[in-house]
Amino acid sequence: MSPSGPGIAKIAPLTESELKILSHVIAAPNQYTAAEWLDISRRHLRRQIEAINEKLGAETILQTVVLATIRGLVDPKSLPEGSIEERAFQLGRSGKCRAVCPLGR
Repeated sequence: MSPSGPGIAKIAPLTESELKILSHVIAAPNQYTAAEWLDISRRHLRRQIEAINEKLGAETILQTVVLATIRGLVDPKSLPEGSIEERAFQLGRSGKCRAVCPLGR
């Protein structure tokens, strides 16, 4: 039996550009930074996110991230350089974020 609900049955494939945008949105601490990393305007980024949401049948960026990860469209382990994960790792190794992140312990 397959799951049902919003966004489960209908999925349009994402383009390489949309996958790149999605990975940067996941990696960045905020959309302003993601747009900066991608060298596009925040307005253009918002339009792209809306298109990605629609293709995946999601209503929010959080739903999009979860659906894309579950479906194997993005690999959370291969985030762009300078990402929040990399920063957390660096802070964890320096001992500056032990209360927040267990990385580097």
